[in-house]
Amino acid sequence: HVKAVHHEIKPFACGLVGCGMRFAYKHVRDKHEKSGCHIYATGDFIETDKQFRLRPRGGRKRKCPTVEMLI
Repeated sequence: HVKAVHHEIKPFACGLVGCGMRFAYKHVRDKHEKSGCHIYATGDFIETDKQFRLRPRGGRKRKCPTVEMLI
């Protein structure tokens, strides 16, 4: 903790070309390398992004029970 936080020693570098990010912990570097942040795809994703943003979030909203529901 002291080396990583207070001395800011980051000996573990990302192994992918052109990234240059460094990490204090090996498991954090491994998680970074396995994440999707280095995946590049060509194409026009405007319509897909629009559909993703318009998708409703969260679950079904609960309604307060009425007297008729309880009977």
